[in-house]
Amino acid sequence: MNISPQHSAAFALLDRSGISKINYAPLIVRLLWKFGVNIPPPHFMTFAGSAALTGTAFGITLGFLNLLLAIATGTYRLELLFWIPIGAGVGFGLSMAAYYAYGRRKHKLPDWSSLRIRQSND
Repeated sequence: MNISPQHSAAFALLDRSGISKINYAPLIVRLLWKFGVNIPPPHFMTFAGSAALTGTAFGITLGFLNLLLAIATGTYRLELLFWIPIGAGVGFGLSMAAYYAYGRRKHKLPDWSSLRIRQSND
């Protein structure tokens, strides 16, 4: 990934805050960065953005694992293959978004747009 000055400033703030790298750069975010998707670290995302990202990733992963389990056991129930991953994804996404929002408040991190303004004034 081409690291922008805004990302560099965010990483510096996150490092100084004491948040571990695995928390501010989880696997799904690092994969998206590797493929050129320019998204902020989760602590700088909006609540809805982080809920959608983490919930979707979790739901798809759980759905895939449920599909493998269904193939292995020969039981194909629609609610197991479809509704449970969606419900779990929504719950997980909301939980992770709350976790990132709490970390953002606890460490007094600015929002992504003000980080951009601050970086351009330097």
